[in-house]
Amino acid sequence: MTFEETLEKHLTAVRTRDLESFLETVAKDGTLTVILPNGRLLGEFSEIEELHHDWFGDGDWRMHYEVVSTHEAEGFGTALLKVRYLDVDAHGDPYEMHYFLYLVFEHRGGEWLLIHDQNTTFEPS
Repeated sequence: MTFEETLEKHLTAVRTRDLESFLETVAKDGTLTVILPNGRLLGEFSEIEELHHDWFGDGDWRMHYEVVSTHEAEGFGTALLKVRYLDVDAHGDPYEMHYFLYLVFEHRGGEWLLIHDQNTTFEPS
């Protein structure tokens, strides 16, 4: 699979809440880091998997994104997305969040695997 195909598989898995397909696109050897919009850093694969299991199991959220840019170099591919995220809080009140999502994939063993996922919020203009 090419970098672009892997990126599309990854984003489709998130959009459709398909944990199995999502996990096929990520590194499971401890090299994956996730930085959440609140700044929390996740580095243990088990906590990343658990977070996505719980998140995908929540049917309230919707995520709309625009791919701002992609770049592929020898052994690495990156994607920058602009995201509009809609959800409800613990009290059932709706909220909206805007963030940049930066993804880094590494080509290893004939496949592309996500090794870095960073979310940075911003105020829309």
